[in-house]
Amino acid sequence: MTPQELLAELLLKNEREGWQLLQTCMHTFDNSSIALLVELIKREADRQWNNNAQLSFVLAGYILTIGDLRNNKAYHALGLMARGDALRRMDRDEDALPFFDASGEEFKEVGDEVGWARTRIGRISACLQLNRTSEALRDATAAREVFMRHAKLLRAGQIDVNAAIVNYELGQYDQALRLFDRAIETYALQGEGVELNVARARGNKAITLAAQGKFREAVALHEQARATFAAYGGQEVSVAREELNIAQIYASQGHYSQALLLFSRSRTIFLQHNLPFQAAEVAQQICLCLVRLNRAREAYELAAETVTFFRRSPGHRHNLAYSLMYQAEAATLEGNFGEADVDAFIRRTAATRGGLYGPGIYCATTTGRALLCRGTARCQLTRGSTCRGRLCRAGGSATIGANGSFTGTYCCYYRRYQHSAVSLRPCPGHCARTGTARP
Repeated sequence: MTPQELLAELLLKNEREGWQLLQTCMHTFDNSSIALLVELIKREADRQWNNNAQLSFVLAGYILTIGDLRNNKAYHALGLMARGDALRRMDRDEDALPFFDASGEEFKEVGDEVGWARTRIGRISACLQLNRTSEALRDATAAREVFMRHAKLLRAGQIDVNAAIVNYELGQYDQALRLFDRAIETYALQGEGVELNVARARGNKAITLAAQGKFREAVALHEQARATFAAYGGQEVSVAREELNIAQIYASQGHYSQALLLFSRSRTIFLQHNLPFQAAEVAQQICLCLVRLNRAREAYELAAETVTFFRRSPGHRHNLAYSLMYQAEAATLEGNFGEADVDAFIRRTAATRGGLYGPGIYCATTTGRALLCRGTARCQLTRGSTCRGRLCRAGGSATIGANGSFTGTYCCYYRRYQHSAVSLRPCPGHCARTGTARP
């Protein structure tokens, strides 16, 4: 049996059966065959990050088993890193950190400095999600120094992209731009075969420029990135994400017809590539455009679809809040006051932990007149005061008109990364969605 055949068999078996198969077959392989098997399993584990994170977790366990059976600490360290990456893809960032730390220590023990630096890639992403930004930036600095010393230019550029994203999240836009530029320069030193990496860095840089209000420059960079992705086969999702970013800029400037066209194209591609969550988030932005274009019935029906979707998706209360908001706004625009479930929107939003995270730059305004029209003027003012209190506690603002009409505003900020549908993610090793290099 060859390493390729063994991997194919492992993919057909459950974890226990796979472990038994490894025990049976390992003694028949020489060192070069085992090295190839480990490489193949790691590559498959990375490939499964987005399709089946649980399978990636199991495959990481096989690498750990090989390391134990061969008493090879380097393989064991690689398995720990792969398991940390799988946990991170399962949104278990806190659980992933000990695996990255243990892996890094084992790589150090065998004198593999580059291996240690590779573990920092996943660790930076996990720290970013856990708001441990100081650790993330410290790891990025140390890992880049190692990669540059060993002439690993591609990984050095990727680390700079990750560090830039951390700075972006901290609102340090000028530093983020400097790091994106340095990443692009480092990629250029690599020579050929870096066009997609450069395009991703440009897309990320464009998002930072948009956050500074430099929309014209941002659109130009997004267009460059889109052209690069379109020139390569199999990059349809990346093209869609660039168009999504451009659409968000158009919407923020009030160009809703142009934005609607690009949003719709992006959503179609996400659906074609079996990315329902990303498609649902884009549908919310389509709702905003439809409302602003007075296409209230279409907005209401699409918002209802997203409400149904996010009610079936645990852990996405903020998305459900936005969907309820758009549904209420569309119903109010049509005069269907009974259908404007503003109170449900307020309850959902107030219950959302960690603040409000919007998929673009916009102010979403919901009018509660529909809810208030159900009672007397005195009752309206009472309900309006209650709603105003809820909105302000949730981070918004509110006013009550003389007739008891209530208007609440949520100001949402641009929290997006290049490769997570409506949001960007660190390029290195964590953008398997678009095929970037793995650690």
